[in-house]
Amino acid sequence: MSLESFYYQIISPNRKFYHLPVFAVLKFISLFYSLIVRARVWFYQKNIFEVRRLPVPVISVGNLTLGGTGKTPMTIWVAQKLLANGRQPAILSRGYQAKTRKQIEIVSDGNNILIGPELSGDEPAMMARRLKGVPVIISKDRYEAGTLAIEKLGVDSLILDDGYQRLDVKRDLNILLIDHSHGFENDAIFPAGTLREPLKEAGRADLICFTKTIKDNQDPPIIKYVSAPIIKSQMVIKRLTDLELKVTKDINDLKGLRVCAFCGIAQPEKFKKLLELYGAEVVSFSSFPDHHYFNRDDIKNVEEKARSCEAEIILTTEKDSVKLLEFSFSMPLFIVVLDLNWLQGEDVLNRLLSNGSIS
Repeated sequence: MSLESFYYQIISPNRKFYHLPVFAVLKFISLFYSLIVRARVWFYQKNIFEVRRLPVPVISVGNLTLGGTGKTPMTIWVAQKLLANGRQPAILSRGYQAKTRKQIEIVSDGNNILIGPELSGDEPAMMARRLKGVPVIISKDRYEAGTLAIEKLGVDSLILDDGYQRLDVKRDLNILLIDHSHGFENDAIFPAGTLREPLKEAGRADLICFTKTIKDNQDPPIIKYVSAPIIKSQMVIKRLTDLELKVTKDINDLKGLRVCAFCGIAQPEKFKKLLELYGAEVVSFSSFPDHHYFNRDDIKNVEEKARSCEAEIILTTEKDSVKLLEFSFSMPLFIVVLDLNWLQGEDVLNRLLSNGSIS
């Protein structure tokens, strides 16, 4: 069992009795962390901590929980919409697990990818590979990264990827993503739970987007804390493509296909369920820790499982694919490219992203 799996067992409401001592320690730490988080928000709200404004529209995409809400697909969708509206956006990311030593690193200038995932982190690398014409920059200082993007790359709008907690930068549109399947009833502030901030901080959002919406599910209780418009989306498979992005398969090809799948993402079981929803027969499934960097032994083990289960194809996620470009595969490997399907409120988001609303 991985350390990550063990942690989620401890914070689960269904934890075993022998997890209680460890959970008690996490709960104690959580109380202090919660005080720090609340104080930080208060200092920014009272202008004790400086909030700086950049000279172009700033759109933030973020969440209140640890991982797995679909921030990257939403960030990509927003960037594509701004491009379609005639804007020149750039994406500013923290670059989680990036190994670069530079304070600011240009992952892509919009035309060329300048560094690989080992320096940039997997999600910025994925966005740089998917989005042509959109610069991607990583830095812990989003204000300085935004200034660079404006002065050096000529952008006229900025997207803060995972930006909900970046209170030091003024934003014109604050989009909060909520996993619709997340009930929140038994959640707590990290490390005793998956919340980055108290639920009431959802009130800072200008727009709430329920992701991974389950049609028959009741809306989570977080809605009592918000007055912003609520929109709803689902993750859908857009296409299957090979590592070189040259060969594409239709999603209907998944029906009845014997699949070996693997991933290193938050909530890997949802990737497996999505493949099954499209009719794939998942005969082998391997999950690795979120943001895992694969080695040759990992690939060898996946292929051995695929062959032993008589899989016809190996599938992985787009985020994982950017860390596989150096490997060769003896079996067909395809990337599952996801997209957003809007169930409610796409017109609201389109209106908020229009030139007149954010200029």
